[in-house]
Amino acid sequence: MLTNTFHKVFVFLLVSLILLAATPAALADDTLVDIPDANLKKAINAQLNLDINHSLTVSDMESLTELYASELNISNLKGLEYAVNLDVLYLDKNNISDISALSNLTNLSELGLDGNKISDISALSGLTQLEYLYVDSNNISNISTLANLLNLKELYIDANHISNISSLGNLTNLESFSIAGNPIFDISILRNFSGLTTLDMAGTVVEDATPLYDLNLKILSISFDQKPIVDLSKIKTLSLLFISDDPVYYIDLDEDTVVFTKTVPVDSDITITNPIYYSSGNPIPPKDGTISNGGTYNAATNTITWTDLGTDSSVRFDFDNEPVPGFSGSVVYNFSFTEPKSSGLSTTTWVIIIAAIVLIIVVVGGFYLYSSKKNNK
Repeated sequence: MLTNTFHKVFVFLLVSLILLAATPAALADDTLVDIPDANLKKAINAQLNLDINHSLTVSDMESLTELYASELNISNLKGLEYAVNLDVLYLDKNNISDISALSNLTNLSELGLDGNKISDISALSGLTQLEYLYVDSNNISNISTLANLLNLKELYIDANHISNISSLGNLTNLESFSIAGNPIFDISILRNFSGLTTLDMAGTVVEDATPLYDLNLKILSISFDQKPIVDLSKIKTLSLLFISDDPVYYIDLDEDTVVFTKTVPVDSDITITNPIYYSSGNPIPPKDGTISNGGTYNAATNTITWTDLGTDSSVRFDFDNEPVPGFSGSVVYNFSFTEPKSSGLSTTTWVIIIAAIVLIIVVVGGFYLYSSKKNNK
């Protein structure tokens, strides 16, 4: 009798445990998720092809693998913590300051948060599957919490308030790295990034570029005033060099051409500073006889002037730095004008003249018809 009673109690307890374990899970799928930000809710519903007013459930959120919600004025990420299967998430150019809701989204491999108001990125420390992370144009000063994201291939932290990147020394899988627009002085950790092919360090305060010479960089962006510290001859793999500030240009080292884009006043003399320098900081003058369109070089000021380009909007000259093989070629300036180039009268004047001519024709024609009818009578 006792054995039979014990058996019944055991079966009852076992069934109860199974039901208790199963019931929360069953209920959880249909549990509504509180998403107070209306714009975020609409974006999720749109991504899932649901009605924009649909009340999202835990099951809905768990089915979300990608979300593109850029420039939607989103400010609150509450509710997004249930999207545990997200692989790709873009929330750039919103009004987000708190990203704590992202801390458990450990399946993320791609995350875009640029152009927000974020200062604390500690919530990202556990997202170790991330390969692409964009947190540029925020208010970030401390990036030490990114040190464990060892799978990162692309990291953009430009336009923040970051002065120290030494904590990132273990991110040896980085292929593309942007630190532009930060008060960063020391880039010695870049020596660890043997796979780095793209680097943007424009607008930093770096004074020692020697760590770059140990890399296999293909694309490099620097500031105009950083040219003297970068010896291009020591970056053998470089194929494209962007140099920012005024003027903005890039150097295509494969084609041996430096290409500029510059806006100038219409019908004016154009003077530019020769941008080609030796690594010592001394200018490399244009080769004799190579300045197009009648331009002249002033060695004292290191400037080139064109007095009358007419309708031409492109000029060029050649340079040759003989001591450094591979760094010679042509400079091309593509000019755009502040107002349309024209000869003679302005468009408004022409409109007035044409209108006057039409009016004269109408008046004369009307007078002629009136006279003809009068004579026929």
